[in-house]
Amino acid sequence: MALPLEYEKYRRQISYLRRVVEQIQKDFQVFDFDIRFSGDVEGACGELVAQIRPIVRELLNNDPERLMTLLYRIDLNETELRQAIGEQDDFLEYLVDKILSRELQKVVLREHFKNTQDSEGSMDSRIADG
Repeated sequence: MALPLEYEKYRRQISYLRRVVEQIQKDFQVFDFDIRFSGDVEGACGELVAQIRPIVRELLNNDPERLMTLLYRIDLNETELRQAIGEQDDFLEYLVDKILSRELQKVVLREHFKNTQDSEGSMDSRIADG
């Protein structure tokens, strides 16, 4: 089964963008961080980065354990992150980019598998109805 690995094409689709924002809001709200979205599709990425960056910076500098818990919730690879600490020139920007990318990936994969299950389910029901 081919998974949609080219996520870039989804970044500008409003339906995906809204779900990514909702996913980010959900994940950050667990830690009492309020992420807002104006609805501006063109400025969405910049708007999200402008809100996420200071949160991540604050946690990185003052509460790394809480940051790791947030990143765990978002489902970022801890080994990859630990390795990147020494390799990335700007670890903060790296983290923000990884967060946005992973949230998009979760939305795209969820939609992909939902559509796959829907099509398989409808096929199963047609066979059963035979």
